[in-house]
Amino acid sequence: MKKITLPLLLTAASFFGTNLLYAQSVGIGTTSPYAPLHVKTNSFEVLRLEGSTIPSLSMYDNGTYRGSLIARAADFELYSPLPIMMAPGSTTTATFLPNGHVGIGTTTPSERLHVIHTADVNKNAIYGYASQASGSTDYQNTGVTGFGQGNGLAPGGYGYGFGVKGIGSLNSFGAVGVYAGLGTTVPQNNSIGGRFYSLYADAGIPAANHYAAAFLNGNVGIGNSTPQYMLDVAGDINLTGAFKVAGISGVAGQVLASNGGGAPAWQNTALSNDTRFSFTIPSQPGNSAYMTFTTNYNTNTTNIVVPAGGSQININKTGLYHFEGLAVGTVNFSSFPSGYTPYFDYTLTVSVGFTPYYYSIVNNIPMHLIQTAIPGYHHSERFTIDLFITAGSILSLSSYYYSPGPATSFATQGWFTGYLISD
Repeated sequence: MKKITLPLLLTAASFFGTNLLYAQSVGIGTTSPYAPLHVKTNSFEVLRLEGSTIPSLSMYDNGTYRGSLIARAADFELYSPLPIMMAPGSTTTATFLPNGHVGIGTTTPSERLHVIHTADVNKNAIYGYASQASGSTDYQNTGVTGFGQGNGLAPGGYGYGFGVKGIGSLNSFGAVGVYAGLGTTVPQNNSIGGRFYSLYADAGIPAANHYAAAFLNGNVGIGNSTPQYMLDVAGDINLTGAFKVAGISGVAGQVLASNGGGAPAWQNTALSNDTRFSFTIPSQPGNSAYMTFTTNYNTNTTNIVVPAGGSQININKTGLYHFEGLAVGTVNFSSFPSGYTPYFDYTLTVSVGFTPYYYSIVNNIPMHLIQTAIPGYHHSERFTIDLFITAGSILSLSSYYYSPGPATSFATQGWFTGYLISD
């Protein structure tokens, strides 16, 4: 590059006249400048401004100061008393006002950060993404964090603080005040179609969980803006999973019972069990006979089983049982017996393993004469009994007659019912 020194430039100016020093445009590296100062070069650095302390480039409009570029030792500043706007693509996208407000999508921001996005597409006005590269250390990764504070004093000071505040306009097809999503799928704006939530949590696959909740003083209200308890629900509750108290869901057949002012507890109840049965005992002949059972109903054929032959009842559920029944005995003679009136005996036997336990239902009761042409005697008795039965026990009913002489016939019949009171 040819160098022209200042004395030579002044000499040329003197030779050609003074117009050179007052030219309208100066070109450096070009003979056809298009601006008052036009610099053209193939070098990376086009223009260097260097000062000894804090170099700056100031701009004026007809003598009125408009702004400066200032290079300090610790920072580089764009300084102006006017709003500063950035317009990539010839469209203003960001505006910085002298009062400290920043606008994105607006030139008149009313907050410290004011974002407007009005395009007719699915969009997020603000999107936060936080991640980490480490696979060995846990770090907190928060997409959006907010902190609101009053006067900074202890509770009881002045001012309201909102960390994150969201309002979903009701003038919409659907609206959400605060929308949180879990998982890896970005929440879709149209997933709330036609519904309105103050708080919406999308738990992802297999289905979304929706909440409309208020949080007040550590209490959570659902359908209730002033919850008085840790969980205060105004409306129906639909439960599809296990219901637990103190981490315990109870066992089958139990109900949750009040404990006054204390925590409720699971308790056994007969109202919830399905172990109930009723059998008819058809007429059984013989001086001594085991009864057979014809089923009227049996609500649990696993817990109550009548094997083939029907002369015993197997109980496969441990618990306290209530039994009721009717025993009817009849004896007929060809002539009146001599000596004494016939007696009737009826026994319930519970066999546990190889050990039988006998419960006398009708204990040697004298029978009543019911007809004289052909002497016949009769006795009927209604009975109830509560017994604790161990699973695997076998129940049977048997009759026995004490007869003063040969009888023409013996017949025993009736019915037998029972149900589980408590296990």
